[in-house]
Amino acid sequence: MGMGEFIELLIANIVRNPEDVMIDVDEIEASGESESPTTEYKIRVNKADMGLVIGKEGKTINSIRNIARCKAIKENVMINIKLLESDGSEKSRS
Repeated sequence: MGMGEFIELLIANIVRNPEDVMIDVDEIEASGESESPTTEYKIRVNKADMGLVIGKEGKTINSIRNIARCKAIKENVMINIKLLESDGSEKSRS
């Protein structure tokens, strides 16, 4: 199972509208000698599910990020996960 499928599985099991879960993948090239390329996963969910994915004080989305990073470490890759608003803008972190 690829990382995108893994993240989609995690999100789809949390939300009420799993058919609306979309994940865009971008490759970001390394900017320094010691850095590896990073794969960025941009998650979009139904507006009604946004609160479920974020969770109280951001605990749910942070847990999803931590679980995905554990898988990424095992696979020796760098990842970044962003939660996007329905209009495509990034959900600001508080």
